[in-house]
Amino acid sequence: MSDFRMLEFPISVNNALLQVNVADSYTALSDQQIDFIFGHSDSPFTQFGFLKALEDSGCIGLNTGWLPKYHLIYEQDTLLGMMIMYEKHHSYGEYVFDWAWAQAYHQHGVEYYPKLLCAIPFTPVPCKKWLGSDTLSEFDVFNALQQHYRETLDYTGLHLNYPNSLEASELPPAIMVREGHQFHWFNSVPVNLVNDVSACTETLEPVVDVASKQNLINADRFADFDHYLSTMTARKRKSIKKNVFRLKI
Repeated sequence: MSDFRMLEFPISVNNALLQVNVADSYTALSDQQIDFIFGHSDSPFTQFGFLKALEDSGCIGLNTGWLPKYHLIYEQDTLLGMMIMYEKHHSYGEYVFDWAWAQAYHQHGVEYYPKLLCAIPFTPVPCKKWLGSDTLSEFDVFNALQQHYRETLDYTGLHLNYPNSLEASELPPAIMVREGHQFHWFNSVPVNLVNDVSACTETLEPVVDVASKQNLINADRFADFDHYLSTMTARKRKSIKKNVFRLKI
C-alpha cells in the first residue's frame, strides 16, 4: 500500500453523515479493503484484477486522460464500499458521445474538462460501479457526490454511464438522463422456436433430422455457434456463415 494521503470530505446520504476518501490508484488500498470491496463485485469488469490490469498496463493513469478517482465511503471508521470513478480529460473510451457538449462549452469560452465519470474504462457494459453495502445504492452515493461537487466546482459535471436499469428510477429530476440502445445476445432458446420445428422440416439439411433438432431445442441453451445454426434453414445458415467468413477476413 502506498503512503500518499487521500483527499477527504464529508457527504450526506439519506440524512446520514458519511466520510469520503478519494484514492488515485488501487495501490492506495490495503489488502483488507480490497477483499471487502471487490467481494461485492458481480461483473468481470468490476473485479480487482481487471481494474489493476488497466492501471498496470498504462491503459489508464497519467497522460491517458483516465485518472482513477476511487471514492471510498465510510460511516465513522467503517468502510461501506467504493464507487469506481475517473477524472476524464477527454471523452474517448466511453462509448457515449458527448463531443457536442464539449464543443458547445468551447464556443462559449468554458472548459468542459475535467469531468468526473462513474464508468468502467473502454467497457460499455451495464453493471454496478458501487461495490459495497446494500444499505446504499449506486444512485444514493452518486447523488450525494453530485451535490458535493456541485458546490466545490472541482468538475464541470458528474457522469454515470451504463447504470443498471433497475435502479434508473432512483435518479432525481435534477439529473439529466440520456437514453441509448444496445443489442444483447442471450444464450437461451426462444419459446416460439419449438413451434417452428415442424414447419420447416422440408428445408432442413438431411444430416439434421427433426428429432435431433427438437432435442437441441429442449436443452434450452445452445452449446456453440453451430448448435445455434442447426435450428435454422439451410438458406439462412449459408447466408450467416458467408457473412461471418467475411468479417473474419
